Amino acid sequence: MNYQIGVCEMQLDMSKLNPMQLGRVQKALSVKMRYDGVIRTLAEQIASLPDDAEKRELDGMCDWSRTKFNRMDGKAQREYETKLRARRYYSLAGWTVPKIIYDIAV
Repeated sequence: MNYQIGVCEMQLDMSKLNPMQLGRVQKALSVKMRYDGVIRTLAEQIASLPDDAEKRELDGMCDWSRTKFNRMDGKAQREYETKLRARRYYSLAGWTVPKIIYDIAV
């Protein structure tokens, strides 16, 4: 079962989700946030994306802080970098989305 949001070509494949996961998806899609200065739900934002929207998985190195890093000793610096590289962010067309939405986006 494919779930099409509005008139968007981006589809979410919910055929393999159990009822609990469906509830999580519906909750995630109904969260309102500010996108390009306009408040709308994640579902409305995904509907406005082009059909060839890029899916990317990013590590947490974008949260790297030079000040915090410089205050650490060598061992703490290595642990800090390891922790950041283990962190994951998921995006569709440059917008951060929850992992469950990233996984079902076709």
